[in-house]
Amino acid sequence: MITMTLTINTDVKQIARRFPNLLAESISTAIKNWHQQVMPGHFRSGAFSKYGYARRVPRYLASRKKRGKPPLVYSGQSRRMLSLPMSIVKSKGTVKGKFNVPNTMRYFWMRGRNHPDMPKELKAMTQAERDQFSDQVKEMTADKIRSMQGTSRRKES
Repeated sequence: MITMTLTINTDVKQIARRFPNLLAESISTAIKNWHQQVMPGHFRSGAFSKYGYARRVPRYLASRKKRGKPPLVYSGQSRRMLSLPMSIVKSKGTVKGKFNVPNTMRYFWMRGRNHPDMPKELKAMTQAERDQFSDQVKEMTADKIRSMQGTSRRKES
């Protein structure tokens, strides 16, 4: 299981107290958007420097280069499995995106001397992506609040 943590700034915390379900829905949508739009970029060329991946052993790099594979791809199994739909789990004020991957992907979680932290690399985001993610959550939540206010005004009339 790979989970992501979102740090919420102060102005959004106030919204979270008043509208926890709306914020959770917005975060769920943003996680799905990340999975569809940002995560595939971790497997493209240029991702090694963009996300600061750990150095790989020369034997791995040579084999991958010979096969013409991009970063984080050796056989392609990880990319295929991680591209499958995520589960969104909401509980006790938290929202998590969980990858549903088989135990056969144990190498993804290996922590030996020469094994990089692949889950950490997969979840890595640039500052621009973090800002975009945060803005997306704020905008979706604000839109939902505005739509509720419009609905409540109509009921009062």
